[in-house]
Amino acid sequence: MPVLSTRGLLSAYGYGMAHVSAQVVSNNFALFSLAFNGSAVITNIDKYKYANDSVSAASVMQQAGYAQYAAGNTTVGIFTLGWVNGGYANVRNKYIYASDTTAAATASSQPTQTGAAAGNSTIGIFALSDNNNTYTNVRNKYTYSNDTNALATSSSIASTGGAATAQGTYAIFALGAQTPSTGSTARERYTFSGDTVVSAYSSSQQAVDQCAAGNIQYGLFTLGYNPAGPAYTATRELYTYSSGTSAVTTSANAGSSVYGTAAGNATVGIFGIGYDSNIGASTAREKWTYASQTLTSTTSSSSANYWGSATSNNNVGVF
Repeated sequence: MPVLSTRGLLSAYGYGMAHVSAQVVSNNFALFSLAFNGSAVITNIDKYKYANDSVSAASVMQQAGYAQYAAGNTTVGIFTLGWVNGGYANVRNKYIYASDTTAAATASSQPTQTGAAAGNSTIGIFALSDNNNTYTNVRNKYTYSNDTNALATSSSIASTGGAATAQGTYAIFALGAQTPSTGSTARERYTFSGDTVVSAYSSSQQAVDQCAAGNIQYGLFTLGYNPAGPAYTATRELYTYSSGTSAVTTSANAGSSVYGTAAGNATVGIFGIGYDSNIGASTAREKWTYASQTLTSTTSSSSANYWGSATSNNNVGVF
């Protein structure tokens, strides 16, 4: 791999990339693509079962990649693999829940890393974010039923290192960084039915390398890195869809981290910590319960990891 600039680790900005996770829909389990274990790019996928908090191996990715992002529905998960074979790529893989198999999926419209994605039962909206060290506002619309990809309404700001979550009618996209040294508090609301984009309630601080999950009432954002500090952060914010407002909530128990992953169902969000500022690549995961707004530790990943992505087959917030 090329030598990267650092923020105490191999920095995504050295590649012009960062990890963001994308939240999708899930019936009984979530998929966590592990991507990078701290020394090597890997194809492993963890299957996290909500009913008993167990973790087992799922079928692996067709290619190894990192700085991923993903979205999906109850039938498939679509993973944009990010950095593949030493370069920016437009490669996507499809995970088919019924058969526990992976296959090639329709590529994105341009090479991309550091994006964010969320969707409903029929489409996923993918913010491409970074193309060859140039931040972009391009979004793609992926139709699950026929595996087609088209341009969607762009963001108002070119950015990278964001996150997204959805509640059925619309998605909230946190935009991330506008330059390698400047973060953003901006968020946008993407309405699926009309492909329209408007501003949404901002985050309380600049945030890059985020992840998010949600249900039909809330979206929970882990803010990642704050360039204004500069500092890694454990800060999480709860976005309430009904009021269109956001507030700081319980911080990550595992401490400050970046490049995490998240997915969930109607009752819980599962957050992979990613790169822990104290120990590096982490196996830790945390469970957020929406009804009680409480945070607990949960079953760890099968390998230390960051720069991956996650999706789920039963998030009623997306339907």
